[in-house]
Amino acid sequence: MRAFYIEQLSEYCEGQEVSIEDEAFQHIKVVRLKPNEIVKFLDGKGGQVHARLISLEKKRAIFKLSELSKSIKLPSWDLAIGLVKKDAFDLCLKMATELGVGRIFPLLTSFSQRYELNQDRAQRLLVQALEQSNSLWIPSLESPIEFKDFCQNQVDKSDNYSNYICMGMSSSVLPSKLDVIEGRSLGFVGPEGGFSEEEEHKISLIPGSRSIHLPTPILRAPTAIASLAGVIFTKQNLLD
Repeated sequence: MRAFYIEQLSEYCEGQEVSIEDEAFQHIKVVRLKPNEIVKFLDGKGGQVHARLISLEKKRAIFKLSELSKSIKLPSWDLAIGLVKKDAFDLCLKMATELGVGRIFPLLTSFSQRYELNQDRAQRLLVQALEQSNSLWIPSLESPIEFKDFCQNQVDKSDNYSNYICMGMSSSVLPSKLDVIEGRSLGFVGPEGGFSEEEEHKISLIPGSRSIHLPTPILRAPTAIASLAGVIFTKQNLLD
């Protein structure tokens, strides 16, 4: 089902007619919706509603809404990733959205790229990924942060996570050796070249952390994110 991002979805009610204009309307024109076609509106915060196209005018589309529903299941994991090249990072943003990441922390590490992150462009990519995947959540994209500062501010002084799982370069532990995990998880994915030995050691000292290795060649960052998601979902028993 086609989906469209409507940020203030919670302000609407069942049976209400909603006019979609401007940039969102252009998207609707591109996909050539027809009258009475049913689509899904998403607010990126767990809210969704089915909507029926009533009319398609020159500069706007009119939809009638069904009942708004709200997911009570929050994202089960966040992602800390070494900042990679721009094209690769675009793919990482899309992959993270499709895989239900709650927050994305770009890390400035020993081997990471260093550039000013265009937050507006990144947000557009996240919205596009939301609409294409029908995901209920748009990840919160944080500003790039030095690895050391991230560990001090978001890990050492935080109780947001029960598990820390790193796609390590030096680890020899296979995912099958991990026990079942409960609670929220923070996944670590390195940049091209991976984390440095010092950085991997720092992650290994975090209580509840595990470093894993897949029996594969070196993975690109987007592939590593997908692999890490599979491990987390399996160990959280979300695939049963």
